Amino acid sequence: MFIGHPNNPKGAIYTLNELTKLAEEADRSGTYIVIDEGFIDFSN
Repeated sequence: MFIGHPNNPKGAIYTLNELTKLAEEADRSGTYIVIDEGFIDFSN
């Protein structure tokens, strides 16, 4: 699963809690997560 962080097009930032829950579910299902933070410097 690829996640843009911040999200495109609105620039939403995920909380640590949201990312943790996502990682736990991915671990249970054997899914890899890639988080792209290439534009994190442009977020608030």
